[in-house]
Amino acid sequence: MRQAVITGRASAYLNDMWVANTPLDRVALVARHVPPRSQWPDGVQYVKGRLAERDLVRGTAMSTTSPLRTFFDVARFDGFAHALVVADWLVKHGGCTPDRLRTLVEIQPTFPGKVAARFAAQHVSTRPDSAPESYARGLLLAAGITDVQVNVWVLAGKYRVDLLINGWLVIEIDGWVKYDGETYGKTDEQLMKEKQRQNEIENDQFKVLRFSPRYLEEHPDKFIATVRKWLAKGY
Repeated sequence: MRQAVITGRASAYLNDMWVANTPLDRVALVARHVPPRSQWPDGVQYVKGRLAERDLVRGTAMSTTSPLRTFFDVARFDGFAHALVVADWLVKHGGCTPDRLRTLVEIQPTFPGKVAARFAAQHVSTRPDSAPESYARGLLLAAGITDVQVNVWVLAGKYRVDLLINGWLVIEIDGWVKYDGETYGKTDEQLMKEKQRQNEIENDQFKVLRFSPRYLEEHPDKFIATVRKWLAKGY
């Protein structure tokens, strides 16, 4: 156990990378010598492998995989939408360019999750400001909704919206910190500002849908169904 290295979304958490907070039922560990499955502790999944030094972030009590290796393993264990969250972090905060990330994916030998990693690298962006924005975009792209712009200015630059689909459907991801009564001012005043903002945007021929990060994480299918319903209606 001491020689095992934490990877996947648990590694992303520990390295302060962006992560969508969907349930993490198992922590993935990379080890040179994997015990029999019957000896795996509850909530642990082993992956047999030998990591190069460049793929490690060594710690005093535990070690994790590097951000890049973490991205590959998130793609392997969690799929495209989660991989896109990590990919966006890599190009926004991790010192990697989109072109470089695409190259790094392509030169990797075939591994489980490479298709998801490649798709994430193809759609990676420096524009998202948070993990929920990236995760929402990942869910949309995975559902085949591809005309998605990130952090777009509308009303001649007066307001910036999180996501814009097909040029008219606005998706806003609202964290509760916006209404905690402290960070952005009094709750009632903030609610009034948001209502006025939404009214102005919708009066300019947009439709605004609002979701919390928690809703996206707990109800991804309902999120997509709601978006599809409005797209089918048209504007």
